[in-house]
Amino acid sequence: MKNTILTVVLLTILCISGCTDSITNSNIVSTPDKYQALTEAQFSRSSSISAIPGQVVYLDLESAGSPASGDDTGINGTDEISYTVSDNAVYRFQLGANAKFTAKLTDWTGGTVFQLNNAGDTVRINLNPGNYKLTLVSTSTASKPQTVFIQPDVNAIKSGKGVKKEGLKPQDLNTLLETGMCEECNLKNIDIENKNMSSVRFLKSDLTASFFRNVTFDSAYFYKTKLDSVTSDRSGLSYSKFDSCTAVSYVAIATLKGAVFNGCNFYYSSIEGNRMAPSTNAIFRNSSFIRMIFLNINLDSSQFTNVILAGSVADNSNFNYTVFKDVIFDSANVYKMDAQNALFENVSMNQMKFSSCNFTKSIFRNCKCKQISFAQSDMTDTYLTSCNFYGGNFYEATLNRTTLIGSDIRDAYFCHAQIRNITAYNNIKDENTLCFPF
Repeated sequence: MKNTILTVVLLTILCISGCTDSITNSNIVSTPDKYQALTEAQFSRSSSISAIPGQVVYLDLESAGSPASGDDTGINGTDEISYTVSDNAVYRFQLGANAKFTAKLTDWTGGTVFQLNNAGDTVRINLNPGNYKLTLVSTSTASKPQTVFIQPDVNAIKSGKGVKKEGLKPQDLNTLLETGMCEECNLKNIDIENKNMSSVRFLKSDLTASFFRNVTFDSAYFYKTKLDSVTSDRSGLSYSKFDSCTAVSYVAIATLKGAVFNGCNFYYSSIEGNRMAPSTNAIFRNSSFIRMIFLNINLDSSQFTNVILAGSVADNSNFNYTVFKDVIFDSANVYKMDAQNALFENVSMNQMKFSSCNFTKSIFRNCKCKQISFAQSDMTDTYLTSCNFYGGNFYEATLNRTTLIGSDIRDAYFCHAQIRNITAYNNIKDENTLCFPF
């Protein structure tokens, strides 16, 4: 029943933040994005699809000896895509520094227009309007396919090395073919399934409304990347890093083992995991996760530093040995959290609600916890010092061998709590402190 309620809450949040236009602006017709990113899978399923200059194309380029993935556009070790040019101009193509493939462009007759053989190779060539074929041949011997992005060459444009023509956009004239990196890429609404994109780097890119199912992003790097309304379903994010990223309604059903979130702003988002599949040792720092939902996730031995989790929801999740320092939990709602041997230091938990949680051997130090609730939670051997529990609710909490020192417990409610062998002194209480025998 609890999970059903949380699912309804999540869907409500996502609808409020992401579906407003469909309700209030139903007469508005959205214009298709000319530069909508394409994937190899789309080319393999439809012979009518053709890429255009300036458009991002994602390819999963396997080595010649590797098995086919099922959505290839060429023989093993080769990917072929249709390419349409509309404007007569000089175009620039470059193989990136990490490219482990050759690239050949042929015209409609099959004649070779150019071929690039080594990383860093560059060509400037006049192309007439027409249909072309771009063929990539892997030179890698690795078992893992290359994650290849055909993308606008933003560095060539910014450095002045790119080509120009009046009336045309520079990103349409300058193309980079690179392995494992997409910089300032338009990847909005891209749909990728069953791929290994580990160690890929998204730099200042836009992944708004993209969808990933069963995609491995282990050790991936997301820098200043927009992740609004992204769905990452059953994906691996172990040891990945999110640096200065923003997101509204980001939804991840993923493993976060060793992942790092630094300087990020995630609103109305959700991370769901398998409690038996650890996302341990994750790091969250200098970030905002307002109204984040943590569902069935194991974040044992993780670190939260200078993080805002106000209004968040956690259900049936593990935070054993996790460290929370300078974290704002105000108005958060946590149910069945296992946080044994955890540290809560200099945190703000005003009006936070814990229900049926386990804090055995945990430490709460210098915490602001006005009107906090620890209802039916286990605080055996828990150490509470210099905290403000004014108006707190310890209803049916277990305070066995608990240490409570130098804290404000005025107006706090301890009735029906199991209080045994407690150590308590130098606490501030008043006539409204109920059922506290010390």
